[in-house]
Amino acid sequence: MQKTTRQKLESTRGQWVFDGDQYVIFNLALGGAYPAGHNQVEEPYWGLPQSSVDRIAQGGVRAEVDWVEVEQKT
Repeated sequence: MQKTTRQKLESTRGQWVFDGDQYVIFNLALGGAYPAGHNQVEEPYWGLPQSSVDRIAQGGVRAEVDWVEVEQKT
């Protein structure tokens, strides 16, 4: 882990850009072998039941995030 300060960053890298809005990006990937047919995989990802694979293939399935916790270190 690397820590820096605003003063050090601005003296070596330029303008501080972290005072504006920040966004969290979620990777909601299902697994390495899903979907079947990619990466020479012939079977769906083993962690998903076939009924889930079928529903995803039909479309209309969505992933929901229940909550996110963000902490600010001072």
